[in-house]
Amino acid sequence: MSLLNRGVRETPVTCSGFTFRRLLQRVRSACIERRLLSPGCSVLLAVSGGADSVFMVWLLRALAVEMDMQLHIAHLDHCLRGEESARDARFVADLAENMGIPFSIGRADVKARARAGKISVQEAARILRYRFLEDVRGGRNLDFIATAHNADDQAEEVLARLIRGSALQGLAGIPWRRGNVIRPLLGIRADEIRDFLLSQGIAFVEDSSNRELKYQRNRIRHRLVPFLKQEFNPALAETIGRTTDLLSQDMELLETLADDAFRQCCRKSPPGHEYVELNCTVLAGLHPAIRRRLYRRALSHAGWLDGRLGSRHLMLIDRIVQGERPSASVDLPGRIVAERQYDSLFIRKFLDQSVDGRPCYHLEIKSPGTYALPGGCGTVELFEIAAPQTFPAFPAGAPGEVYLSSRAVSFPLTVRSRLPGDRFSPRGRGFECRLKKFLINRKIPRRLRDCMPLLVTGEGIAAAGCIEVADFAAASRGEARSICFRW
Repeated sequence: MSLLNRGVRETPVTCSGFTFRRLLQRVRSACIERRLLSPGCSVLLAVSGGADSVFMVWLLRALAVEMDMQLHIAHLDHCLRGEESARDARFVADLAENMGIPFSIGRADVKARARAGKISVQEAARILRYRFLEDVRGGRNLDFIATAHNADDQAEEVLARLIRGSALQGLAGIPWRRGNVIRPLLGIRADEIRDFLLSQGIAFVEDSSNRELKYQRNRIRHRLVPFLKQEFNPALAETIGRTTDLLSQDMELLETLADDAFRQCCRKSPPGHEYVELNCTVLAGLHPAIRRRLYRRALSHAGWLDGRLGSRHLMLIDRIVQGERPSASVDLPGRIVAERQYDSLFIRKFLDQSVDGRPCYHLEIKSPGTYALPGGCGTVELFEIAAPQTFPAFPAGAPGEVYLSSRAVSFPLTVRSRLPGDRFSPRGRGFECRLKKFLINRKIPRRLRDCMPLLVTGEGIAAAGCIEVADFAAASRGEARSICFRW
């Protein structure tokens, strides 16, 4: 009779030299030492139906009795393997019912998500799976999500990252805990798990796609890892596990240093804008290892950290920060761009209403008021006031306000983004010049040049953002009324 029918035995169960109690003790110790679980907490178990996740159910069910924990099982049907996928969902539901654990089953069209996002099926499956798990966790008000990654998964992941190139954060492997996601089985090998389940006749399902060698992960698992174990190190998983622990400790120190540096050199975008700004002068004085962490942190801070972002992208950002060009940029995964603009590094997302990633908008302004600009470019205000006796000066690139003559400028007006070939006659210059050249000479960062609203009349550009007004439209002392243009 299997454990599925009789519950967890109180006496040790022999399993190829290991006992269930000894395996349980190893997981219990890891959870305590790494602060993964606490008495009275609630845990969502991500169960595929495979050997690892079934084993996790058994172990955490035993721990739940000791620690007064609440468990809930969740399974997402990816709809990728036809009847086999449906079979896995039925198996998980039966497992949960037999063990008396409440459960949630979901379905997702992974292929459609991959097509829509232009990403791999594996990446789409990962995104949808964690989204589903988080939805269940939040909906059930549970504390943690537990996944069944084991020591062999850790070794395979580190090898995969090493093959494609990775920095310390990647080589530190799969973390035991990230946010509310915990991985209590990272210290248990896959063969220990299978030996236990098979010796006790505990059922689990096999994913046929795990044998397909067209996937790199499967080639690493079935070809590279056996070769390395046979020819170099039979205890490969344990060795890599110890290495990742050491690298994780080093990484924690660097992350602490990066936290302090981020507070010094990061500036949030004003309301209505979508970017993160880093001070290149501060960056220049930091160690490259800290700089790379700041770039990643800036992306994470804005919610733009893409799973496709790798160490090579961080090095490309660092190259433009350390380079001599005052205006340079690099494209990143997920429609993100990093731009060096003089002494600042701007990281922003391409806007929906854009041409080649640059904002493109055109508004007809019929009366004074406040108007939102499309694409996250902020807001503009236009209102009539008594003409001021002094005109404030704002630093180049800073949002401010300019004053226009109510005799030269009247409603309706147009507010639009800049276009190729725009020309402008700055106040007091007495001649017309290319708008692009004027803005570059004023050292206006390209990010601001792209977003900057132009106030346009039948005579031409009356105001370039809130940087300067045109000669024909400038307000002067002695006028009774002026139009204030504020960005």
